[in-house]
Amino acid sequence: MDVSIVCSGAFLYDDVVFDFNEWGGIMEITGYHDPWLVAISVIIAVVSSYLSLNISEKAVSHDKEKIIWVFMGAIITGLGIWSMHFTATLGYRLYSPIAYKVIPTVLSFLLAVLWSFLALYLVCCSRGKAWRFVLGGVLMGTAISSLHYVGIAGMNTGMSMHHHPFFVCLSVVISFFTSFLALLILFVACRAENNWPLKKIISSVVMGGGIAAMHYIAMKGTSFQLPYNGEITWAEFASSIPSDGLAYILALITIAILVMVNVIASIERREALRQQKLTEAHYQCLVDYNPHLVLSANLEGGIVTINPKAAEILQVHRDAPPASLYELLYEQDYEKVEECLRKVKKGEPCFLSALVRTAQKKTVIMEFTFIPITGGKDVIGLFMVGRDVTPLVKYQERIKKTQQDLWNTICQQQGMIFKFTKRGEQFVHTLCGGELLHSLGLDPKQVLGKTLHDFLPKCIADQKERYYRHVWETGEALYYEGNVNGIDYLTSLRPIKENGQVIEVVGSAIDITERKIMEQEMLRAKEEAEKANKAKSNLISRMSHEIRTPLNGVLGFAQLLEMDDSLNGQQREFVQEIVSGARHLLNLINEMLDLAKIETGRLHLTYDVVHPNSIIKESIKLIEPLANKKNIDIKDQSDPDEEVYVYTDATRMRQVLLNLLDNAIKYSPKGSTVVVEGKYNHGSVMIHVKDNGIGIPDEEKENIFEPFYRVKGTRVDGHGIGLAFVKQVLHLLGGTIRVESKLGEGSDFSFSLPAINHFHGRPHSLGGGQVNRDRLLKLGNKNILYIEDNIANLKLLEHLLRPFPNFLLTFACDGSEGLQKAANGQFDLILIDLNLPDISGYTVLEMLQRDGRTKHIPMIALSANAVPKEIEKALKMGFSDYMTKPLDVNLFLEKLATICEEKRSHR
Repeated sequence: MDVSIVCSGAFLYDDVVFDFNEWGGIMEITGYHDPWLVAISVIIAVVSSYLSLNISEKAVSHDKEKIIWVFMGAIITGLGIWSMHFTATLGYRLYSPIAYKVIPTVLSFLLAVLWSFLALYLVCCSRGKAWRFVLGGVLMGTAISSLHYVGIAGMNTGMSMHHHPFFVCLSVVISFFTSFLALLILFVACRAENNWPLKKIISSVVMGGGIAAMHYIAMKGTSFQLPYNGEITWAEFASSIPSDGLAYILALITIAILVMVNVIASIERREALRQQKLTEAHYQCLVDYNPHLVLSANLEGGIVTINPKAAEILQVHRDAPPASLYELLYEQDYEKVEECLRKVKKGEPCFLSALVRTAQKKTVIMEFTFIPITGGKDVIGLFMVGRDVTPLVKYQERIKKTQQDLWNTICQQQGMIFKFTKRGEQFVHTLCGGELLHSLGLDPKQVLGKTLHDFLPKCIADQKERYYRHVWETGEALYYEGNVNGIDYLTSLRPIKENGQVIEVVGSAIDITERKIMEQEMLRAKEEAEKANKAKSNLISRMSHEIRTPLNGVLGFAQLLEMDDSLNGQQREFVQEIVSGARHLLNLINEMLDLAKIETGRLHLTYDVVHPNSIIKESIKLIEPLANKKNIDIKDQSDPDEEVYVYTDATRMRQVLLNLLDNAIKYSPKGSTVVVEGKYNHGSVMIHVKDNGIGIPDEEKENIFEPFYRVKGTRVDGHGIGLAFVKQVLHLLGGTIRVESKLGEGSDFSFSLPAINHFHGRPHSLGGGQVNRDRLLKLGNKNILYIEDNIANLKLLEHLLRPFPNFLLTFACDGSEGLQKAANGQFDLILIDLNLPDISGYTVLEMLQRDGRTKHIPMIALSANAVPKEIEKALKMGFSDYMTKPLDVNLFLEKLATICEEKRSHR
């Protein structure tokens, strides 16, 4: 080896000039690159990158074979980087010969394959996650950098090697960045719908260029130093691979890459053939098993093939189809076929509906779709898909007929049916018909497609639009009445919904003009009936008042005589007869009032628990004087069960029994017997009243309970309201009444009421027990003012309170005098008659309530008017209580004691 110094900073070796630097006796040498081998190395890097990324693309699209394709891509990548690296090093010229250590050389290849595998696997499984791209770029950059620096470390030159830190860092950054960019471009290309090959080429160029750039930038920062003696020990090359051996290895790697490429191409070709066969099989199945007619034809209309369904519809053999499309159709459709063929030649699909002739001369209605068959950019034929629509057309015809029949029905029906929908902010009618529409003076043409304001006056249209809007916005049905052109009608609006939203509203209307007229007539009749009832009620009330006023004196003084201890037995009996007769007359008046109340639905019932036997005994006692006059014996055969009660109105129950007993006595002959029988039967108390009278014909049994009805041929006095009253009262009490009768043998009237067993309380007291005298005397001195114009009533009250000297009574004969005395005196109670000669008792009450001196005094109204409405009015006005005439003495004294006790407790 001859070395000669040419000039400072360079030397000549084997006719090649090398740069050098010398510091402290150490010579630093840098080599140079063969341009041809540089170009070859770059090409190797780009091509291997393209092959690797192309294989990796298949890993992205093949989930089942992903690992295999990724591994093959990693092998290609490792071989490519390794080949590029050592091709470039073969073109690197140095002062000394270059050999390669076996272990670093092999290790560099293995590291490149490993890191490439990890990088490609991460990217292929990334599913669009950014951190996988970043990590994949880092791993691929690591593969490139590790192969380079491990491979460089395996170079054996006999000199020491040095790397400049700046170029090392720059080379690593370039390898990472280009790897990340190439993988990102590859992934975008694989995921894109149009897999543009240029994207893969760009990705390959980026990665291949990055590999080459990394290598040559790293080599730029690499330098070699000769030993101090300037001599190279050649024994160091004994265990290394010489450059010629490396060239052979590169040749083998190139062959391996080509083999792998051929293998991959073979796999792809086999896959393509398999896909082609699968596509052809799919196509054949699609045609053969298609439920519609399918045929292929040339652009002139000649038929090439038909599917089994076409053969079935056309009634021909599949191997002998019609020659042309024109043979299938009738002449009137030829122009349509020619127009479709012209469109197909332009690559446009076409639709045709026509009549088809079968081989058996039958006609089928079909719809065809012409589909162009393209070969490259040219149209080479067509498919024609046909659907038999004969059933559909017939069904549509039936639908049209049904719709027409429905429309005729709508137009002929007496009412009106309509529909509307919302377009923008307006409600447009889509259907309307019926005789009512014509009666309103309208025609369907005036309504269809129109809004309310188009055919109705504004005031009516605005009102109906509010109804329309309410139904549309709330989704609730609505009824309303209206009047147009003097015709009254009732309309129903019902929404039709789809997915919870109103899509249209169906309305119907009927003519209610006649009903309105009837309602008005009924209203007038009702008003007249109410006037008549009011007049009757006023008459009965007036009669009641006129009778009660003198009866108050009779019954009141009779009760005072009854309380007199000086009467002998006969006198007391006479007084009791007077009291009984007066009470009977009072009950008759009350019965007339009650019948009027029942008819008007205003009868007041007071329920309490009573024993039926006590009602029976008292009723018999009350009716015995009447029975004695005809020498009629009344027998009580009631069951003495003390544990059976009824929850009812005792007064009304007594009225019922007295009416039945009164009828039994009136219609029974003298000296006969009337039997009263009360018994418990299946949860009810049944009371029978049996007589031996004239009996009732069967045909009249139902009529006797009608008001004012009298049995034909009877001469007994009566007014015909008793049994009507009995039936209505029992109905209100929850009971029933029945009659069994035979002519000439008598009758059995029985009524039932719900029973209560084992009542543990105390039943209602039916007797008018006397008030405790000591109780009234303990109340102390009480001043009472009585405003009354009737002298008999004044004397009655005076005698009534005479046994109680602690009650001081002051009289006033009219309202004015009463007001004056009330203001000047100190009274504990004021009794006011409502019918005073000068002013009304209500006026007296109002003036006393306004006066601070008297407004705190309790006031009781006294009147012969027993109408509940009048009582309710008095209590609302402010009276503490209301008592009807004739006075019940014991009841009056009871209320007097109660009011005085309450006043004392409030002080």
